Amino acid sequence: MVLLFSAMGILLWAGFLLAAWLFLGTLLVIGKSIGWSVDLVALLIRRNKMRAASKGSVRPAPPRQVAPERNAPPARKPPAQKPTAQELTQDIMPKWNTAHRRDVDRDLAEWQAQFDALDRRNV
Repeated sequence: MVLLFSAMGILLWAGFLLAAWLFLGTLLVIGKSIGWSVDLVALLIRRNKMRAASKGSVRPAPPRQVAPERNAPPARKPPAQKPTAQELTQDIMPKWNTAHRRDVDRDLAEWQAQFDALDRRNV
């Protein structure tokens, strides 16, 4: 008798859980469907607004590119000209002057001396 009541309790509990699961699943599906339909309506409204706005203005046609003939030789680019010394003034490239080169050479000599000193210590 006790076993029968226990089995009925377990079955009732399983039925309750199944019913709750189905109910919540149904609510989830209904909620997702409502959200999807609201997004769809917003998309359609936005598309109609864009379509109405574009009817008033005429878009220019994109430029057409003419394809080269198949047997035509490839087009050649004009040779690049190097800038003259007047074009490369101190305003454009201020760091490549003689004082800068002298400073860089001095720094490199100091670094080389320090490296040589470290190398001598390790031998």
